[in-house]
Amino acid sequence: MAAIIVATIGRGTFPTRWPRSFNDRFILKHGYHPRDRFTLKAVIKQIASKHPILYCLEPDELDWANLQFEEAECFRIAMKTLNEEYSVPSLPVHDSLIVRRRDYELAAFELQRVYRERFGYAPTMTMDDSILDVEDPYDF
Repeated sequence: MAAIIVATIGRGTFPTRWPRSFNDRFILKHGYHPRDRFTLKAVIKQIASKHPILYCLEPDELDWANLQFEEAECFRIAMKTLNEEYSVPSLPVHDSLIVRRRDYELAAFELQRVYRERFGYAPTMTMDDSILDVEDPYDF
């Protein structure tokens, strides 16, 4: 139910009705309207039990724009630290940071440190295993 989460973050609060674009896609995929089998209230309760931080959203206070800015700041600060203190090059792409294989643990540590300092918690970090077989021409 990622669409419900996206709608929640976009509005800064949980939706009070099924999002229209979500309905259209759901009907095309499943052949019935979501309200025919699910109540929005029950879906929201299930989502909120897994992601209680969504209860903290507030329109114009803690919403998609603020969250996007805060995430960008975490990446900016971590990248600056990696570059200035460790000479580690990095490239942000969507919700990830591309670094050399040998710098993964340091990059993950720095990102988690920044998140912990700003928010009091650190997100889970994962590495895309598909890149492990790629030769690093600059890994001397």
